[in-house]
Amino acid sequence: MNFNKKICIHTFVTSGFLGWGELFLEGLRRVHGEQIHVRIDSRDLSDEDIDLLYNTYGNIEIHNRPFAWDKLSNETGVPIDTIHGWRKEIEQGIVTKENYLFKIAISVNERYRSLQQVAHEIRSQGFDLMLHSDADVYIRRSMTPLFNIIQQHDFCLYIRPNRPHRLAVVGGFLGFNFNERTDGFLQVWMDKIDETPFKERWIGYGQSVLWFALNGCKELEIGDLNKTSGSPRLSKLFEKDKELWLGNSKVVGPTKTVSIRKCWEDLLSQLPRVPLPERSKSEIAHSFLLDKINKFKAIIKN
Repeated sequence: MNFNKKICIHTFVTSGFLGWGELFLEGLRRVHGEQIHVRIDSRDLSDEDIDLLYNTYGNIEIHNRPFAWDKLSNETGVPIDTIHGWRKEIEQGIVTKENYLFKIAISVNERYRSLQQVAHEIRSQGFDLMLHSDADVYIRRSMTPLFNIIQQHDFCLYIRPNRPHRLAVVGGFLGFNFNERTDGFLQVWMDKIDETPFKERWIGYGQSVLWFALNGCKELEIGDLNKTSGSPRLSKLFEKDKELWLGNSKVVGPTKTVSIRKCWEDLLSQLPRVPLPERSKSEIAHSFLLDKINKFKAIIKN
């Protein structure tokens, strides 16, 4: 890789998105081997889930903790069983006026609100850049051009022109070049998140407050990935010429199920991937990969 700074990729995985987390790592490894350090913050993963991720990708750290179901039930006044039903709907890509508070609890309260601390910890480990990504993203091509773009700006993201604030940005793919300006932006962003009480937040709240924060940081040098040459192109339609396929796809049927199946089909069609490096668990990881390939081939045939 030709970029000059040390980068860490960060993503956020819940138990319901474990398969996407695995695919995210497999796609990255197929393209870049294990050159890039990955940090995963997660909620409610079992020991077996964590072992699967460690055996999928060696250059990784996982910060797992339980999700506070009781707290969310108390904040919303909704029974825990109902909230678990919301979780299942969100995991299928279904967002409604009833279940959206669970999406906000995960994507904003748990994920975005923790990014300031995550960025601080990653920076303290000696990293210069951070790419924060949705877990349900399938990486199909080299990310090196994107890393070069991130190091040339303070902050990078995809901006949608002429859209209302809740649709103005893509909040699932954010590049940080650590410096005083990004520190200031992160503080403004966290303050914006906290301004509105939880139950008064709206569908799209996470993207809205990100947009508001960006507009409040005029000194921040922003790279619009929709306009910058070399940026990876996003696809919700599984287009073969695009670098990134998104789990939030435009397909008929159960969105997340169809999307992950199509992504795995594409990954398997492009194997072999970059060979595993020599490490203590290499033999285990090899057998782990072969077992997964056989299982997913069976799934695809069905």
